[in-house]
Amino acid sequence: MVSMPRLQDDCFATDRDRLTHAQALALIDDRVGAVVGTETVAIAEALNRVLAADVIAARAVPGHANAAVDGYAFRQSDAELHADENWPVAGRSAAGHPFHGAPPSGAAIRIFTGAVMPDGLDTVVMQEDTAAATVDRREGSARVVIPAGLKRGANVRKAGEDVAEGATLLDAGAVLRPQDLAALASIGHAEVPVFDRVRVAIVSSGDEVIRAGARPLGFGEVYDANAPMLASLATLAGAEVSDLGVWPDDRAEVEHRLADAATRFDVILTTGGASKGAEDHMAASLDALGRR
Repeated sequence: MVSMPRLQDDCFATDRDRLTHAQALALIDDRVGAVVGTETVAIAEALNRVLAADVIAARAVPGHANAAVDGYAFRQSDAELHADENWPVAGRSAAGHPFHGAPPSGAAIRIFTGAVMPDGLDTVVMQEDTAAATVDRREGSARVVIPAGLKRGANVRKAGEDVAEGATLLDAGAVLRPQDLAALASIGHAEVPVFDRVRVAIVSSGDEVIRAGARPLGFGEVYDANAPMLASLATLAGAEVSDLGVWPDDRAEVEHRLADAATRFDVILTTGGASKGAEDHMAASLDALGRR
């Protein structure tokens, strides 16, 4: 009598011979190789790309000490010269229009947010905390009342406070986010080296499978729900995705198309035709072309 294998009444039942999820991932990790080609792209096109080299800051950000608020810049040590808190205003410094030269000793400079701190000045008082002083018309100069007690360096952003010159801004392998692109632009990078995208092909298989919108379903047919899901997941992972359509249940055709796709793509994601039935040709074609 021929011994027949025991039949399962549950096709989802598992046994010890089947791969666990962890084992499947370990096999994939062992058998696939990384895509190592690189290209240089504009930062406007670099979102979600994988950085191919460390990015070193060639300049500090900010590149100079500047005011964090609108107000008046002064040398904190000069405060003892103004017991009445009344300071002469010797000029102005605005963003893009710095004060040139060295301010007179004991003088304040009108300054605006982002403007370069004048040479020798180290502190900024917010304009809301000041008051206009009485001015002798014969003197003809502006004066401002700066309250005592501000600590040295108040309201000043130091040069290199965000990024120091020579610091590693981003490490190779980083997946570039919007804030990373802003950081790259802040140090003057218009382009960035990135790894090539993984080229992924999406393949559906089965004579009963019809793409949504192609035509009304015939008797026994089903719409393809897997292809749009797989394509979306691969796109979210940063891949360059191509849809190769629905392949027929024809062993020679499946094998021919697989062989061709293998020359053009890094990864082929197939859905359907993976069982051991007479109409399932994907696994047999893979075995004929190489190994799984």
